[in-house]
Amino acid sequence: MELKRAQEIINSANNIDVFYEGNPVWIEGLDSNKGNADITMLETRTKVNVPVLDLKEK
Repeated sequence: MELKRAQEIINSANNIDVFYEGNPVWIEGLDSNKGNADITMLETRTKVNVPVLDLKEK
């Protein structure tokens, strides 16, 4: 996923399905300088920092 699209998802009023390594996630925030996203894994509630490019939208 591109950084611009991740920001659009964060700003959206709609619930948009995003996945990391096949697992549903919620994007908490973005670091545009590093190209990373703070996400919460929805199934485990684990918070991790991952490259935005590794996020997938379905």
